[in-house]
This record gives sequence, C-alpha cells and structure tokens, in this order.
Amino acid sequence: METYVRVQSPGSILRGAVRLYYHNFGAIFGTSMIVMAPLLLVILIADGTPVWLFPLTFLLSFLSTVPLTIVISDICLGQTPSIRRAYARAFGSMGGRVVLTVILATLTTLIGFLLLVVPGLIFSAWFVFAAIAAVLERASPLGALKRSRDLGRGYYLRNLGILFLLNVVVMVPVQLASVTIGLIAAALEIPFRLAAPLGGLLGFLAGPVIAIGPILLYYDMRVRKEAYDSVRLAEDLAR
Repeated sequence: METYVRVQSPGSILRGAVRLYYHNFGAIFGTSMIVMAPLLLVILIADGTPVWLFPLTFLLSFLSTVPLTIVISDICLGQTPSIRRAYARAFGSMGGRVVLTVILATLTTLIGFLLLVVPGLIFSAWFVFAAIAAVLERASPLGALKRSRDLGRGYYLRNLGILFLLNVVVMVPVQLASVTIGLIAAALEIPFRLAAPLGGLLGFLAGPVIAIGPILLYYDMRVRKEAYDSVRLAEDLAR
C-alpha cells in the first residue's frame, strides 16, 4: 500500500489525490455529497446564478474537507473508510467548534478577496489547514486558525501553487466538457436550463479530488516540520 503520510512533491500530491479518489470513489464521493447536496439542489432548481452561490460554494467546499479528513486518514492507515464514522468523528462532541472554525476561515478569506484580492490569497494560504487541524488535533476555532498559519509558514506560496495547479488540472477538463455539453444542447435545441445542470454535476463529480489536496498537504507539512508519521496520525484519529 502506498504511503501518503510522507514528504511529497507537487506531482505526488496531484497523483495521490486522483489515485485516492479513483480507488475509493464510493466513500469519498458519498462523504462529499452529503455536505454539498444543498448546493447541488440550488444548481438544479435555480433560475440563473444567484449572487450568493459563490460564498455558499466556498463555505460548503471548505466544510466538506472536515469529514473527508477522517475518510482519507482511515484510507492512509489501511482501514476501511466509513461515511458514518467520518461524520460522527468530524461533527461529534466538538462539532460546534469545527463548524465555527470553518465559518471563521471562510468569512475571513472571502472578506480578504473583497479587499482587492491579495488579502484573500494571504488568508487562503494561512487558513488552508484550519478545518483539518480542528478535526484531527481538536484545536479550538482560533487555535485552529493559528495552527494552520504556523504549519504552513515558509511554504505559503508553494502550497497555494500546488492547490492552484490541482484546481486547473481538475476543472479545465470539467469546463471543456461543460462547453461541449452546451454546444450539443444548442445544436439539438435543448433548453439551456435543462442542459446547464449537467455541467454542474460534472463539477460535483470532480470536486472531491480538489478537497483531497489540502489533506495531503497537511500530512506533508507535519512530516517536514514535526516528523509526523502513520503512528501519530492513528493517535490523532483515536482522540
């Protein structure tokens, strides 16, 4: 079994995210879709694109990382992933703290993007591990934000670059497929409101690959800075 709790290159993180999703599609997609279901419902029934769709997408994408952290960690330890266990562990006794962490990180980052983009990029680099730290390390909301910032220090640009590359690799084919669907629908005179959700569905299918990236980066950072290994990951899961 391949070890993911190790120092990784950008290429190994991209390959690892795809490989983990491919070999564990049911558990990973199912875990992600429970969180993302409200967004899918909006896409399917909304007439046009509501202005609040982007912040909702950002929030739910960030939130989906929480149970996925448990699923990916179980897989990396050679354990059978369980959607029920993932949600029980992620949103159990400390669920309120975890959700508050996600809300704080999301709001701070979104406000940063409204302030001429650059602060948003800075906050994105700082808080990319906040949700993961909240669920694995049982950190408080403010503690998780600080922990994420400290863990990524010295690697902010590298980490953002890897996540940007992962988004490009995943979403460019999705966008091309969506455009193709639109052209076919137009040629067949299928109403756009009926064809548009298909592109959204493709995004949902591909989205979990992007969510896996920060989790693998988190392992990478802890291995580099703290000699983290599978034994300590197992200890974190057992907390």
